[in-house]
Amino acid sequence: MRFVVAFNSEMKKKILRAKTVYASGEKNPNVAYYIFTALLESDLPTAELSTKRLQHETISVIGAGMETTMFMLTTSSYHLLANPDQLLRLRGELAAAIPDPLHVPSLEPLMQLPYLTYVLTVGAVVIMDHYTSSHDPHVFPGPHDFRPGH
Repeated sequence: MRFVVAFNSEMKKKILRAKTVYASGEKNPNVAYYIFTALLESDLPTAELSTKRLQHETISVIGAGMETTMFMLTTSSYHLLANPDQLLRLRGELAAAIPDPLHVPSLEPLMQLPYLTYVLTVGAVVIMDHYTSSHDPHVFPGPHDFRPGH
């Protein structure tokens, strides 16, 4: 419970700071300030821009980020552990790209790794939810098989 109280207190301080920065016209490159600025510049009624409301928005953004990341990591971990051949392939790819784990390369070369380019290409338009499209055997033969190369 102490963590929740501390989190809310810290969040309130950041929101008040963001409001001060916004009111002063100062530009701040921090992503949190961009989110708050978007809300403060919106056509929401003033009553909807209270610190409490911005706290709720912050919780929504953080929760959404945590939930999607958690789901992706959980699902990926499950499928890699359930498919040892794919796990072995991924480990080999990572070992070749990162020979010394104490010196991780920049993001650019890692973004070229085949596993990161599988499934959907950058800019692909998806008009269905992921489950429906990835479990249609006409789109992905063997929809219940874990094959990142789909």
